[in-house]
Amino acid sequence: MNGSGMPLRSRLRRIFARRLDPVPAKFVARLPSEIPEAQFQAVIEATWPPGTDACQSMRSLADRLLNVARTAAKKYSVLDRDKAWAGIERALLSEAGIRQSGLITLRVADVRVRPDDRSLAEKQRSLRHEVALARARAENLRVLLANPTTACLWWLENSPDKLEKLADNDMSGIFDKVAAIFGESAESPPADPIAELIRLFLKDLDGQFRELLIEQLGRVFKGYERDDLAASLDDC
Repeated sequence: MNGSGMPLRSRLRRIFARRLDPVPAKFVARLPSEIPEAQFQAVIEATWPPGTDACQSMRSLADRLLNVARTAAKKYSVLDRDKAWAGIERALLSEAGIRQSGLITLRVADVRVRPDDRSLAEKQRSLRHEVALARARAENLRVLLANPTTACLWWLENSPDKLEKLADNDMSGIFDKVAAIFGESAESPPADPIAELIRLFLKDLDGQFRELLIEQLGRVFKGYERDDLAASLDDC
């Protein structure tokens, strides 16, 4: 009888021991980066308390975990894997609903980037750099051409033979015309409507009320931690 009872007790002990062990789970997901086509491969590990109905807990939490992870990952480039890893884990640990779900532990175990995703991101970054460089060069050229003197110097650059052409009648006033054309793109932005209202208000304000307004503005500036602007009011 003892011989037949021992295996049963052993099985029962194993069953109850398993119920007392924490319940682990692992989620593997593709997460989008700032370029949707280039993605991260993330592994998220979670542990529930002993005796938890892990299947039900996983189903209720899986969508929330992955939604938070996806939202966090979108802020990063696959070229910044370590920053993305830290950002995803920080977002998961700070999400109130996840913190209150009864988990014992939660961590991002791994974040990987496939070679083709990295290559796509590198090409995108190179393209952005080229566009930014082209825009900077175009703006530099616009600034040069917006002034008659610098427009003339730009035209003469590396071509001394052009100096003789300046005496031609056809060249008379041409750089002033060029400067007028390119200077138009440098128009100042329209006045802020609030600033315009303040200007109209100050226009006919008596000295006593002006001093009171300046004093009140000083308190407002300091309230917004702009002590520099408050100090500038002393000269007004």
